Amino acid sequence: MDKKAFEVGPQSYEWLGKKKSGELFWAEVSLTSSHIGGEGRVLSVLRDISDRKEIENKLQYVSSHDSLTGLYNRSFFEAARERITAGRKYPISVVVADLDGLKSVNDTHGHEAGDLLIKSAANILSSVFRSEDVVARIGGDEFAILLSESDERVTSALLERIREAEQQHNSGSVLVQVRLS
Repeated sequence: MDKKAFEVGPQSYEWLGKKKSGELFWAEVSLTSSHIGGEGRVLSVLRDISDRKEIENKLQYVSSHDSLTGLYNRSFFEAARERITAGRKYPISVVVADLDGLKSVNDTHGHEAGDLLIKSAANILSSVFRSEDVVARIGGDEFAILLSESDERVTSALLERIREAEQQHNSGSVLVQVRLS
C-alpha cells in the first residue's frame, strides 16, 4: 500500500491492529506521498475507528434481524434465498410456519402474552435448525426457514423435531400453547 500511495496517489484502508496490551482495535490508515528533504516519503495517519465499527455492526444487526425475536427478518431471508439459489447449493428446502392463535391470545391475554408466544415459537424453531440454516420471522405470526443442501428426508426429520420441541415446550406450565402450522 505504501508503494501504491507513492506511485498512484493517496490510499486509505481499514486495518485490525493490536495495542501493546494485546487488545485488538480497528483503525483507518490514510497514506499520502510527499517529498521531504528532496526524498520521496509516504506519510501515514492512523485513526482509531473502533467506535464507528461497533456502531456499524449494531446497524448491520438491526437491519437484518427481527427486534422481538432476534431471528433474521424478511429482508435478510429474501437476500439469503437469492444468494443460496445463485450459489446452487442444491437441494434447497423452504419451511414456512404460521403461529396459530396469535390474535386470540392478543385479544384474550394482551399483546405482552402475544409477544411471549411469538418469542416461544422463535425459540422452538431456533433450537431445531442448524446454525447455517436461515430462520426468519417474515411477518407478524409467520416464520420461514431456508435450508441449503437439504433433501426431503432431512427436511422431514427437521419437521418432526419441530413437533417434538413444540410438544416439550407445551408440556411445561405455560400460559399459552405454541401451535405451528
